[in-house]
Amino acid sequence: MERTHKNSLKKCITLSHPEKKSYFAAGKMMKNFRQINFLAFFVPFHSKKIPIFTPQINNTNQMEKIQQLIVQYIDAVSEGGQWWEDKGMFKKTALTNYWEQLLDTRLADYGFVINVHISDSLQQTDVNQPTPASTATTTEYHSDNSHAVTIYINKDSIIDRIHEGQLPKAFDEVSQFLAIIIHQQALTVKYRTLFQNYRERIKEMASIHQASLLLGHDSYDLMTAINHICQSIPLAMQYPEYAMARITFGNNVFSTDGFEKCGKGMKKCFEGADNTHCCIEVYYRDGCPAANDQDPFLVEEHYLLGYLAVMISGASYTATMKKLKKFNSKRMQELDAINRTTAIIKEGRDIGSTLNDICNILPRAMQYPRHACARIRYDGKEYL
Repeated sequence: MERTHKNSLKKCITLSHPEKKSYFAAGKMMKNFRQINFLAFFVPFHSKKIPIFTPQINNTNQMEKIQQLIVQYIDAVSEGGQWWEDKGMFKKTALTNYWEQLLDTRLADYGFVINVHISDSLQQTDVNQPTPASTATTTEYHSDNSHAVTIYINKDSIIDRIHEGQLPKAFDEVSQFLAIIIHQQALTVKYRTLFQNYRERIKEMASIHQASLLLGHDSYDLMTAINHICQSIPLAMQYPEYAMARITFGNNVFSTDGFEKCGKGMKKCFEGADNTHCCIEVYYRDGCPAANDQDPFLVEEHYLLGYLAVMISGASYTATMKKLKKFNSKRMQELDAINRTTAIIKEGRDIGSTLNDICNILPRAMQYPRHACARIRYDGKEYL
């Protein structure tokens, strides 16, 4: 019985990590991925050793190549799963390039070539029902039944390099697990992007809300409100610590501390009341992460300057109309006083009565009638 068991073991290879014999390859991979909080949905390996049944292999070197391939494949997947965020993989294309470059480089000696495709409509992966790997020459591995993530591996190039007729089942299972990992990472990138966009929109809306309060508040004159708006603009930018702003309103210039034109800026020119030339400018200081981008500012940030320009322009017209209304109101008071004085004189009353009535009319024509009083001196007499 014991001898028969030993003979049967010769027909299979038990994968083990070269640095620590007690770690089996798949078990090591499961241990690593549990440490980085991946779902434990890759369960076939963690409770037993992985036999690779290779009855056709008579060459020990070929067996060692297959063993090394699987172990290095698992190590590369483990490394990619743990360090992908440190590499700045915050876009879908960057994530795809990251995995292709990592695996093609690490497994180049085995003729390993991989292509990763991430669908535009990502959904939460169904880890309990992964799509089985196909048996085509260029094998496809899907993260789930919706094919949200598909990886393509040319198994023929690997087989030709190691001079073996087929690859073990463990290779397909690791590849299937890799597709699920990439799916989880792509979802993380997607939701991180959504959260980032949401946070930027909140900052822009807060800037617009603050501007509306300042421009609509009676206790602030227009120039004071514009100055406060200028100081608040950097807080609405994607990189507020690097942002500088300046608003020009006719001959009045307002700017944040240390403002200077540098690099690629963002500018919005407009006209205020009485054809007043106005301009809003925003620049990033040196050292900004987006300094080398073709346009370091988001599309929504360009829209924000447009909204602020419209609000300031509208507020300037409103302020001008208020001044004009106030001016006309005072002129109407003065005109009313003149008309009433004319009517009193035409009545032909005595001089004393006429001047007394005129004294009562004059304060109503002043800017602050409640605080005004009048006195007329005529022929040595005073009339109040």
